[in-house]
Amino acid sequence: MVNVIFYVLLEMQSSVDFQMPFRLLFYMLEIWRDILKNTDKNEAVRKDFRLVLYNGKQEWTAQ
Repeated sequence: MVNVIFYVLLEMQSSVDFQMPFRLLFYMLEIWRDILKNTDKNEAVRKDFRLVLYNGKQEWTAQ
């Protein structure tokens, strides 16, 4: 069984913010930190534990 967590982030901007890519990165990092903090240590150190969605045609080989 695979658990899937789906987040939707809506942020209303009244003007162009050139720092938005960095803010989006920070949001993603905080989500990942929260997942790792709330994941059982034995599960988080397993080789097949992933924080990344990969949908390529070839098998995922990164370690």
